Amino acid sequence: MPNPNHSALLIASGHRIVVGIDFGTLSCAFVGKISKLGYFNDFTSGPISSRYTALKDAFNDDAAGTGKMLLTKIKFLVEPSTNHNADANLPNTIDALELVAEYLHQLFEYLMERLRNTFGTTLQPEDLQYCLTVPAIWSEHAKHTMRRAAARAGLISPGEVNMPRLSVVLEPEAAAIYCFKKVKEAPMRPGETAIVVDAGGGTVDIVAYRFQSGIDASQKMVEVAPGTGGLCGSTFIDEVFLDWLGSKVGKMALADLKREKGVDYLQDGVSDNVYITLADMQSFFDPIVEQVLQLIEKQLDKCPNKRSDKLFGVGGFMASPYLQKKIKERISDKCGIIIFPRDPGAAVVQGAALHGLNPHAIQARFSRFTYAFKHNLEKHQFLTKYPRGPEPTSADVFLHEEKGVPYLHVYHPKMTANQLVEVQDFYSTKVYPLYSWQTSLTLQLVATAEEYKQEMPVSCVNGHFDVGSLIVDGIPLSGPDRSVKLTFYFGLTELTAIARVNATNDEKRISVNFSTR
Repeated sequence: MPNPNHSALLIASGHRIVVGIDFGTLSCAFVGKISKLGYFNDFTSGPISSRYTALKDAFNDDAAGTGKMLLTKIKFLVEPSTNHNADANLPNTIDALELVAEYLHQLFEYLMERLRNTFGTTLQPEDLQYCLTVPAIWSEHAKHTMRRAAARAGLISPGEVNMPRLSVVLEPEAAAIYCFKKVKEAPMRPGETAIVVDAGGGTVDIVAYRFQSGIDASQKMVEVAPGTGGLCGSTFIDEVFLDWLGSKVGKMALADLKREKGVDYLQDGVSDNVYITLADMQSFFDPIVEQVLQLIEKQLDKCPNKRSDKLFGVGGFMASPYLQKKIKERISDKCGIIIFPRDPGAAVVQGAALHGLNPHAIQARFSRFTYAFKHNLEKHQFLTKYPRGPEPTSADVFLHEEKGVPYLHVYHPKMTANQLVEVQDFYSTKVYPLYSWQTSLTLQLVATAEEYKQEMPVSCVNGHFDVGSLIVDGIPLSGPDRSVKLTFYFGLTELTAIARVNATNDEKRISVNFSTR
């Protein structure tokens, strides 16, 4: 377990109901303290409609003049590195955070109505604990955007934006928890490995786990190797098909037809027949399916003996018989058993709710990056400590305003890329304000995919990027101790920081202002 003093800051407790939310499909699962797992995916409420209902509403003559706008692939908007894939031209007055918050707010109101019908009208919003799923390949910035959206939506209060009543759950981890617990035809045995392939509409996440022990709420598993993933979900097959269709009828003509006929433009908008052969159909699927297969093989190459005892295929895309067939043809000789649950699209959201009952089912994860913070160190002290280099550049040097001597921005690594990190592992360090007049300090977090273990000037670190910054307030101007104890948890689903001002013993989980890459 984490530091016992931090339990209340890291682990939710005392809530009547755990709610899992899969933002990708806007489906929900919930579980009470004594009830069985419940699940629904028919959310349509207020000014928001979703799935096919949204498509119908967008082009229904009755909806003309309502001011509604059809937005698709909005999940891509949350992760800055993928927002160019979104089919959503937002007005200048609306950003992704506001859009997602409104979406979640309508879901929240609908959820409360459903749950009160099940658990009674005395149920209050504070009785709910939330487990919100995100792709494993998402950045820390995107994860925190979902936290802020949840707070703006009313799922949690603004003061709880960094608190554990809402936890961020990685989609393949949620799927693994569900499969290991609920898929009875392939029970996991201690020591066995399993690859979980979560293939959704946009992303595909693949992680390998070793099952350690336990049943039900006491299940324990660890990552076998760093996960893999990519943008090769089912929506990219749609794009290949539409490119093909545009080559047949003309891209401009197709766009005009879509504007004129709306959602039914492919059904009754073309008077001439367009024939699709088997070879054509395979050409839509094969490029995307091949990417999925290569990701699975890449993950298998990281497993012991390049094999896995089991493979679980989940996510909406995994309902495709063609994808299932191709996986079996290509991977069967490397996996003992390949299992596709009956409702693969529901595995993630139901696993998210189960995660809330067993938040440390995943005992250890591999760090994707080498994490460090920019440490200010006197230049002479650094050169004495490391006489053989590396040599700092002018970009690393600044003049200390009070001491009048040169200082360096130093990369001080705290976690190495590809390192297995247990969830209870934490790193604590003591930091001080740089100047006597400071009552707060700002710490800049940086990272790189390269493996570094020695501190060095920031300019000498290959491929480094800013992760974000954190601010600690409340430092006294005078007194015997102006230090701050910072504790980082790198083995959780989110990079988590806790700060304690030692003079006052004021300790809290602090928000990191995550940067975009």
